[in-house]
Order: sequence, then C-alpha cells, then structure tokens
Amino acid sequence: MDRQIVYPGSIPLDTDFLNIQRNTLSALGALTTSILGSSPVVDGLACSPSGSGYSVIIGTGTLSMSVVLDQTNFGSLPPSGDTVVKTGTIVSPSTIPLGTTADQSMVLSWLIQATLVEVDDEPLALQYWNAANPSIPFSGPENSGSAQNTRRRTQLVITAKASSPTPVGTFAPPSPDPGFVGLYGITTWIGKGSITQDDIHPLPAAPILRFHLPDLTPGFSRIEALTSTRTWQVPTGVTKVRVRLVAGGGGGGGGTSNYGGGGGGAGGYAESILVLKSGQTISVVVGVGGTSSPATVTGGSGGASSFGDQVIAQGGLGGASSNPDSHGGTGGFGTVGSILYSGGMGGDGPMIGNVPAGNGGASLFGGGGRGSNGGGSPADGKAPGSGAGGGYGSGAAGGFGAPGLVLLEY
Repeated sequence: MDRQIVYPGSIPLDTDFLNIQRNTLSALGALTTSILGSSPVVDGLACSPSGSGYSVIIGTGTLSMSVVLDQTNFGSLPPSGDTVVKTGTIVSPSTIPLGTTADQSMVLSWLIQATLVEVDDEPLALQYWNAANPSIPFSGPENSGSAQNTRRRTQLVITAKASSPTPVGTFAPPSPDPGFVGLYGITTWIGKGSITQDDIHPLPAAPILRFHLPDLTPGFSRIEALTSTRTWQVPTGVTKVRVRLVAGGGGGGGGTSNYGGGGGGAGGYAESILVLKSGQTISVVVGVGGTSSPATVTGGSGGASSFGDQVIAQGGLGGASSNPDSHGGTGGFGTVGSILYSGGMGGDGPMIGNVPAGNGGASLFGGGGRGSNGGGSPADGKAPGSGAGGGYGSGAAGGFGAPGLVLLEY
C-alpha cells in the first residue's frame, strides 16, 4: 500500500489526506481479491417472507464486487478509472416490496438483485481560512455559506425486478440488470395471498458464500464409498474431488473331470483429481462382479467402473474351464485417469490331484478368492474388484467375482 510522507513544519494538503483514503481502499480491495477473487461474492443477505403480502425481508450481510475506484472527483482528486473490489454492507434487515399482477390465471416471477452504488452525502457548510481575519473563518468556500458533501458512502442496493406473467408451473425470473448480481428467484400466484418460503429459490449461479474460513479444512477431509451405480451430486462448496475406483473382478471357472477351473482376474484401477462445479451431477457406475460358472464353463467377466467419462477402469475376465487349459482370467485395466493400474491375473487351474483350483486375482484393494479343492467350495472374490476362485472337479462351479468400488474424497 502506498503511504503519504509529511515533514515537520509543512502544511498538509487536502490531497494528502484524500490519497491516504484512496490508497487504503485500494489495499483492502487487493486483500479481498486475494481471498475471494474478483468475481462478486455475497455473505449473508438471506431472503425470507415478510409475513404479509407480496414482499420479502433481506437479512444482514455484505456484497463484494469489482467496481471503478472513483467515477467522479474525490474531493480535489480527479476520477480514477482503476477497478478495485469494494464491499457494501446491510447492517439491519430491510423489506423489499414486490408488487402484484391482476391476472390470477398466470404466475409472476421476481428477481432479487443487488449492486454497489457510491453516494456522496452528509453536506456541511465547512469552515475555510480567512486570510484577512484568521480569527473569523469563512463559512463555505469564499464565505458563500454553501454546504459540501463530506462522506463518500459505498451503498449496497437491493431491488426486486418483475418478469412478464408466465403460465402456472414455470419458474422464470428475469435476468439481472447490467451491473447487478442475481440472488434469488421468487414465483407465486396472486390467489395465494402472500409469499412463503417455498416460493423463494436461490439462483443456481448466485455467488452466495457457503463457508467461512473456520469451517474449511485443507486438502480432502471427507470420503464417500459408492458400492452401487447411481447419480452423484457435487456437494455445496466443493470444487475438487479425488476419484479412486476399481472395476468388478472376474468369476471363477468351473471344474472339469481332469482340471480345476481357473481363477477370475481382478478389476483394473484408475485414479484422478478432478475440478468440478458445486451442484454438478455425475453418472457413477460401479462394476458388478463376474458371475459364478457351472462346471466346464468359463466364469463371467467383471463389469467396468466409471465416474462420468473422466475416470474409467475395465473389469477382470473370468477364469477358463477346459481340458487341458483352464487358465486364469486376465486382469482388467484402467483406461481413463491420471493413475492407471491393471488387476492381478487369476491363477491357472491345475490338473486334478489334490491340488486346489486356480485362485482369484488380487485387485489394488486386496486378494481374491481361494480356489476349491476336493470336496470344497470355491471362494468368492474378497477385496473390492478381486477375482473369484475356480471350481474343482466335473461337478464344481466357480465362485463369484467381487464387485467394484468408487471412492470419492473432497
């Protein structure tokens, strides 16, 4: 921040004091920008029904946005076209009237919008130096008695903008006016009589601050384990997500009269850190485990796992069942992501002779199922994405591959 230098015995100029204020405002704006950025940010300003009629109450809060430093003269300082982030404040709740429409068969939507306006006020007739008689100061410039504004106030202005009537069931608040920031949309009908909380909806793009510094934690502090296919919505305030996923493991091959079945291959692994938008929805697929197979039949392949189209891994193949080649299933592999690994291969099914069938392949999360032996049952895949063990003998089926897993950290 620039600072004014004065010297003993010198007479300070009015511009010395004005520059101190302008430099302080610029420094505070730079600090605000480094924390909040240069885009508009709203803290507070909650919108609630007034309790009667068509009006709402806006609670206390602030709006910070980038505006021109000084569009007009600031005392003796000329205008400045530089932009700086300024903050306006509402220190007590205020009521905003919305107005009505006479057409009760239609719906009227309103937009609650905000902006910053600078106002020069608090006029006073200031005392000026009277060189002819210093003991009696002039009143106003040249003793004219004229009052002059003594404060430049950054004012937070909130208005309601009405849309044209729209059919019942639509939500269509108008666009913000130039220089304004849209905060809430309100939709109701005249026959309702008054605004309720259900009529008030924050706009999806409203720059309302969701968290304060004490509420935030560095890095990834929350984790979700998704075990089934679904649509996932990015939580409020979250913009970065670490995705780790494994595909489904392959099923074990069935036994034959001479060979044990091969173990299923493990699912592939993929990982990435993604930049997303708060509220965004992502299609998440969790790969199913490969199916168990009857004797002499190859095990089912595991399903692919994916997080949208940004992180994808393929499932492991099922273990084979044939005479004389009951080989283990090939592990799946990661196909899309920053870090990609293949799953472990299932063990080959050996010739029967009190030797267990092929074990399931291990995934990045752990080991697979054990192959069966004489009189035993094959083990299903254990860790997420691991393969199943193969069957032993002509009447033995292979095990089920373990389903995949999607881990989200944010």
